[in-house]
Amino acid sequence: MTTHDNDLYAAIAAQVAQYAHVDVGDDVIDKVLMALTIGLRDAVPGAEFANISLVEDGKVVSIAVTEPIAAQIDEIQADLDTGPCLMAAWEQHHMIIEDYSVDDRWPRFAEEVMDRTPVRSTISFQLYREPTSMGALNIHAVRPNVFDDRDIAVGGAFATQAAMALHVGTRQGQFEQALASRDLIGQAKGILMQDYALDADGAFDMLRRLSQDTNTKLVDLARRVVATSRQADT
Repeated sequence: MTTHDNDLYAAIAAQVAQYAHVDVGDDVIDKVLMALTIGLRDAVPGAEFANISLVEDGKVVSIAVTEPIAAQIDEIQADLDTGPCLMAAWEQHHMIIEDYSVDDRWPRFAEEVMDRTPVRSTISFQLYREPTSMGALNIHAVRPNVFDDRDIAVGGAFATQAAMALHVGTRQGQFEQALASRDLIGQAKGILMQDYALDADGAFDMLRRLSQDTNTKLVDLARRVVATSRQADT
């Protein structure tokens, strides 16, 4: 390894240490994963959204989401039952979609991503892979062809820490919690669609803007919407 490589990996290690340090508490694993996705997004020039995708028996959910758009990529995969996280075999430690407009591996997925989001390039870093489940740490950019070898090295370092945190926190528990959150957000979207005559994208955008404006987690806001609707029905 060259001096340049040593310097690079030392810098990456320092970044990981900075973002992985969180206060200990009951939700320490969630905090660590959130810190790591934020850290990776901030450490990679051009990256604007990050999240962790968990897949179990074909179901896709997002955790540690830095912005709702990152979760929307997973929603598209779940809706279409196709995409990089649903490949039958993912042998690489990372997977790059350099330009969604020319990538032909998952044409329906790429088309929906371009229609419904501003994302134009993605790197996914494998966290674990088993016969019926997998996990990936993702970063997304609004411009194509923005990621380079250094970004892959940085992402690999963050992915190692995320994989360790998932192992400590038990992946099944993380998946079940994320699945419950996704269902809650889906209920809230349905309520807003009915009450305000919105389509699914418009309802999600309303939730996203309310989440940002009130500095409230998306799932907590969804829980309030559902609870308020139930109270109004009684």
